[in-house]
Amino acid sequence: MIRPLICLSLFLAAPAFAASAEAGLKDPYEVRLTPTNEVPLPGDDFYPEGIAVSAEGDLYVGSLSKNEIWRLDRQTKRIERFSAPDANLRSIIGVHVSGDGRSLHACSSDPKGAYP
Repeated sequence: MIRPLICLSLFLAAPAFAASAEAGLKDPYEVRLTPTNEVPLPGDDFYPEGIAVSAEGDLYVGSLSKNEIWRLDRQTKRIERFSAPDANLRSIIGVHVSGDGRSLHACSSDPKGAYP
């Protein structure tokens, strides 16, 4: 099941991003907006936190539970994992695109205590 991220219509109002909601698209990572303008995210325990938008309109979303950052590419309409699997991230509680657009900053927290 895919957990929806609500209220993205505020960030993604550009017509170029209008993704198709039609059934039968072959690419599982191609973004399809729902009739209520929700963007589907991977898994049912993604728990989005920390949302940032680049000047190009790409969307970055951190996950509280998955310890990952995913990127929604405005041009290709694909969602993909942005953070490296070995990035040693914990619960993502914030993301920020730098003013010059050259870097993404993430706040990672360990809510259960220190990791070894």
